[in-house]
Amino acid sequence: MLEKLKNNWMVRFSNEGVGYGGFQWQPIGQWTVAPDWDNEPVCGRGLHGQGPGGWGACNRGTRFELVETSGKRVIIDGNKLKVKKAKILAIDGDAWQMVMELLENSFLGSVDLRGYNHPLPASLTSIGG
Repeated sequence: MLEKLKNNWMVRFSNEGVGYGGFQWQPIGQWTVAPDWDNEPVCGRGLHGQGPGGWGACNRGTRFELVETSGKRVIIDGNKLKVKKAKILAIDGDAWQMVMELLENSFLGSVDLRGYNHPLPASLTSIGG
């Protein structure tokens, strides 16, 4: 499955699927569509995360998520991404394991782990940001 992702993925933290401003994502494996999408490179009006092309900004949350993206990816200030359509593929330990494989054990982004009570992968050797 990782081969098909290439650069069509991002990571994010949520509170059990609830993102910034109380936005509720669809359950794992189902596509979520931003109801207010625009492709301007500014915050808002899309589904946000970090990954290839945009590493840095990170919201806090209780759940770490690996997300597949579909369609145009807009980079905002070089530190985050927004997309119109995405689906959560994996959470917490499974998500970390897949991300570490994608990134060869060096997480390039920033993380804010306050409130996150799950173990980090033993293979994690560095975090950027």
